[in-house]
Order: sequence, then structure tokens, then C-alpha cells
Amino acid sequence: MLKYGKSEIVAAVELGTSKICVAIGESDESGNILLLGHGEKSSDDSIFKGEITDMNKAMARFRDALSDAEGSAGVEIGSENIYVGVTGSHIRAYQGVGSELISPEERVVTEEHINTAMQNSQVVSHQPDDILLDAIGGHFIIDGTVRSENPLNQAAHKLEAHSHVIYGNKNRIESFLTPLRDVGFDKPIPVFSGIASAYSVISEEEQQQGTLFIDMGAGSTEYITFYNPGVLSSGVLSVGCDHIANDLAIALELPLNPVCRDMLVKSLSETESNLQFLEIAGALGARKIPMQTVQKVIDMRLRETFEVIKKKIDEKNLLQNIGAGIVFTGGGALIPPAEDILKEVFKLPVRVAENCVPSNFSGAISGLESPRYAALLGLLDFGITHSRSGSLMSKLDRNLNTFIKSFFKKTWKALKF
Repeated sequence: MLKYGKSEIVAAVELGTSKICVAIGESDESGNILLLGHGEKSSDDSIFKGEITDMNKAMARFRDALSDAEGSAGVEIGSENIYVGVTGSHIRAYQGVGSELISPEERVVTEEHINTAMQNSQVVSHQPDDILLDAIGGHFIIDGTVRSENPLNQAAHKLEAHSHVIYGNKNRIESFLTPLRDVGFDKPIPVFSGIASAYSVISEEEQQQGTLFIDMGAGSTEYITFYNPGVLSSGVLSVGCDHIANDLAIALELPLNPVCRDMLVKSLSETESNLQFLEIAGALGARKIPMQTVQKVIDMRLRETFEVIKKKIDEKNLLQNIGAGIVFTGGGALIPPAEDILKEVFKLPVRVAENCVPSNFSGAISGLESPRYAALLGLLDFGITHSRSGSLMSKLDRNLNTFIKSFFKKTWKALKF
């Protein structure tokens, strides 16, 4: 395992619909993170909705991004401590409940009781090809009545652990790891991209009060409902910014690539300048598209996407738990009307995470402030935290009090392919 100074080097890999990114970093003893370098290449249509559609092209783009990242960092990364964000429609989640009896001789809750109850909460009937991605601890119930965030050393007859468990399809996750194994990284660690991006932008106060987190990327949109502490729901919609471009292509009778993607980008940068028309060059000459028409198409897709998420939240009666409102990030957060549409759909305050560089980051961060990099930076932060502390279940053994320990608990043995 390579070390830089006194710290282990950690790499984060994002294989997204629009871009393939690699970030390399390290941290000091105080938890401050130094971003050593990063590389980025266009996915060039090799990845779509969390699926690799052209493996050879994806591997080539990843190798180029890796080479740029290592060149800018001045180091070569080893085969360990490499974290890969995964997403897609195959990812599922449920609320798990596990219990453990405390014998009269023991009388109080021990670390072993807590671990056993947490492990039992992850047991569920699932498909043979599914694997556990995350087990995010929430709260405990003592003797069926008393809610506790830390039941250690409390007198009890029975302990219940409530957790949010996220599964994914093994073969589809394995496909996401193939580009890394192609260059010799045999131990990449998959992490749900929604958790990674939330890691970089959700505050402890927002997590405690209850927050709906939404990350809208190019090919998919992830959402997570956080609440005091833990997660109440999560999911992935196979809809993203590329679908807005596709809607523009259909509505305006234009080719999808690259015209409508360029139109979407241009509309983002020029909407506030009161532009009346967007001029599109074509084989038969320039064509002027009314800005009002472009915005109507964009608004309709955004509203439909947010309403689908709201329906899923409503089905579980969770809106009452969202005390801090909504945190919105990803490339979709750059679309000007998105914030207002979110407010209209949910009737809740919205915070757009415009700068997604965590406060403890320094180094080569220029150009990475955009919400488009929330998942990449969060994944690096996530990886460095856990490479320093070991498995999260071991963290749970030692202490349950801190935000990160209750926020992101992971069962690493389930990730061994």
C-alpha cells in the first residue's frame, strides 16, 4: 500500500454517464484531506444509467483518467484503498430490524450484543446474485419501548437494532469494477454513489433534523431520506440530465448528440441574460429556438422527476420527518429552474449545494467546486475516513456516539468478490 508522507493514499473513481473521474488524496492526523490530483475524461457514451454499455471504450477512458490523475498527483496508486461509486436501477433498499436477547447474567447491553443485533438487522430474503452494499445504522429499541442511539451498558432484556440496508446486483456491480481490475486493481471497494455524494454535502444538523437528499446526474437521480440518526429510505431513478436533452431532441425535432446536450448547457449559462432565442446551426442553415420553449421542456421533465420522488416518499409517510428540507446536488442542480420546481413540488425549503468541496479539503481542488463533483469528492472523503479507521463495524464496536459512526456503518466482508 502506497503512503504519501505519513498517510495512506486513497483513490476515488466515478464512472458516470457523462464523465469518468479519478481523484487521489490523503489525510493528516487531524482528518484534514489533501487532494493530490485528479483526472477526468468524457465517458463518450460508454456508460448509461449506471450501466457500462461499451466495456472496451470505458476501460480506455478510465485508463486515460487514471494516468492524468497519477500524473497530476505525482504518485502511482496501489491496489488497495480504491473506492468506486456505483448506481443503477438494480440497487434496492429496505428497513431492517434485528434483535438480540440479553441474559439475566449479563443484565446490560454489551458491544457484542450491539454487533449481533446490527448483523441480524441485515438478514433478509434476497436474490442469490444480490450483495450487501451498505448497512446504515439508525437507532435501537430497548425492551420494546425505549429508543436509544447508544444502548451500550444500559440495562435490558432485549435489544432491537434498526438499520437501512442497501443491496445491489453482483454481476452489474462487478461490471463497474472490471475497468479497475483491467489495470491491476484487484480490491476495489464499491460504494453506493448516493451515500458518497451525501457524505460531502449533508451537515450533521441536517441529518439529525431530517433531510431529503437528491443527486441528479447525467443518467440517473439518487435520493436518500436522512433522519435522526440514520436513513429512512433511498432509491435510484433511471432519469437524469441526459433525459432532458432527449426530451429537447424529441420536442424540437433535433438530433440528440451533440446538439441537444449543447443546447442544455447553453441554456444553463445564458438563461439569466434574458435571452429570447437559442440559435442552432444545422445542415439547412441556422435555426432559432424560442427560449420559452426550451425552458418549458426542461421544466416538464424536472417536475415529473421530482413528483416521482415525492410519490415514493409519500408512500412511506416520510414527509413529516423532513424537518431541514431538501439538499440538491449533481449536474441537475446547475439548472436554474430546478430549485423553484423542487420547492413547488415538495412545499419545503431547498438548499442547492453549489460548492461541494468539504471544508476539510485542500490541495488541487480548483475546478472541482461544481455540484457535478459531489459524488467524486464525497467518495474520496468516505474512503479516507474508512481507510484510517478500518471497518465501520469495528468503529461501532468501539464507540457509537459520533455522527459519522452512526451515519455510515458498513459491513466490509460482504464486499469481497
